[in-house]
Amino acid sequence: MEELKLNLKSLASDLGFADCKVTDEISLTMAESHFRKWIEKKYNYKMSFLERNIEKYCDLKKVLPEARSTIDSSISYNFKQPVNKDLKISRYALIKDYHTVILEKLKRIDNSLCEKVENYKSKIYVDTGPVLEKQIARAAGIGWQGRNSLIISQEYGSWIFLGVIITNLDLPKDEKVEDRCGDCRLCIENCPTQAITENRNIDAAKCIAYWTIESKEDEFPDFIRKNQNKWAYGCDICQEICPWNKNAKAAECKDFVLQKDISSLSRKDIEEMNESQFKETFKDSPIYRIGLKRLKRNIEGV
Repeated sequence: MEELKLNLKSLASDLGFADCKVTDEISLTMAESHFRKWIEKKYNYKMSFLERNIEKYCDLKKVLPEARSTIDSSISYNFKQPVNKDLKISRYALIKDYHTVILEKLKRIDNSLCEKVENYKSKIYVDTGPVLEKQIARAAGIGWQGRNSLIISQEYGSWIFLGVIITNLDLPKDEKVEDRCGDCRLCIENCPTQAITENRNIDAAKCIAYWTIESKEDEFPDFIRKNQNKWAYGCDICQEICPWNKNAKAAECKDFVLQKDISSLSRKDIEEMNESQFKETFKDSPIYRIGLKRLKRNIEGV
């Protein structure tokens, strides 16, 4: 199994992943307690789908009964963001939709394992199913969970996407990494809406990213509008201020190329945009899923 693991790590590197590690933590007991408390405090706000299938989120055998280990991969999207004085879009949305890119790469790894291992079984997730990807990545040693709730890699910072393959393979596990946030509280202190709690959680009701990405409401609360600071989609403040991101390695994956027609958009461009233009501009972007109406809602008063 050690040779198999080395082979899959080599393939992951060839595919552009920044890291690829393994954990055998299938029952996420500590994560379950943390997750349930987050739900109890209503930090998920109106994302009620997170309240369903909690058992699946915390026990991977509920997702794949034969689960023995997980293959956890990260890929960097740390590229220099162009300056746009008119409005701001979260860095991850200025490139091709990561769901598609990472899923294709994980399928390559999965198919390779399927060819080599008899009776191989697996499930792949890229931020789309009932799995706690950040907790799995932490258990595998991809990074630690920072105060802003994101996984932070010592080499790549928090500018990383995560993907996981749950398998029936009994692969040798990698070691966890120590928490390196220390006494730093910059992300908490610089969040303009105080959305970051003391327990490495995000209160969605106070989060600019939640309101500009997930919310389906017609209007934003006044305190969000007052502190929106030109964010038209998402918010990167807690990442931009993080010391671990200042010297993070640059993205090496060639699939993530800056979409200049998105990064250079002005407020007027969006206000005057029609459905046809929206679909053409955002067809390969995660922004596509919120639709033109919500995008225009996001920039009202920005």
